[in-house]
Amino acid sequence: MEIKMKTSLNKKFIALFACTALCSFNALANIEIGLTLGTSKPKNYDQCACTPGGSIEDIEAEVDIDLALAQMRYVFNNGIFVELRHGKGFSKSESRVTPRGGETVRGLDIELDGLTNTSIGYRFFADQTFSPYVMLGTTTNIVLTAFLPDGPEFGRENYSNEFSYGAGVNWNFSENFLVGLEYFQYSNGDLGDTGAVDLSTWSASIAYRF
Repeated sequence: MEIKMKTSLNKKFIALFACTALCSFNALANIEIGLTLGTSKPKNYDQCACTPGGSIEDIEAEVDIDLALAQMRYVFNNGIFVELRHGKGFSKSESRVTPRGGETVRGLDIELDGLTNTSIGYRFFADQTFSPYVMLGTTTNIVLTAFLPDGPEFGRENYSNEFSYGAGVNWNFSENFLVGLEYFQYSNGDLGDTGAVDLSTWSASIAYRF
């Protein structure tokens, strides 16, 4: 039931995304193309929490993943924008597993093979040097692959239609170039108790405005 509600929510968002783009078409101001570099700490990912004995209960796991995303943004005169992002992780990242009350040991190596995000956002004070913004969207095809330490592939998980949100600030340092700092939650594993991965990211970006 919760999964169906979640899928329905994302379908409604996609419809809203398309409607916003069409209704604001005449107010199109700029197209921005850029690159985002960030770091993330996935949580609730069972594969990275496996202990040598195969148990995944009552333990804590930590992993850092660096990622890069290409982004294209349509910015309208009214401050609304729509954005598409696609990216992947740089390389495999070693996880650290700590059984509660036990000693930290090396877990599996985790690799982010890709993710795609579509969002609607609103930019405040768009004509000023610094312009904060907020975003709401959906992320599809979050692909995480786990590898045995220095070994072969252990397992792969694919998460889609994940509710996403974030906020950041842009520095418009010229007419055509801007840089930004952002926090973005690509997937919330606690939302609806679905068991999906929790993927939050801090990132910096640079973009060119046409």
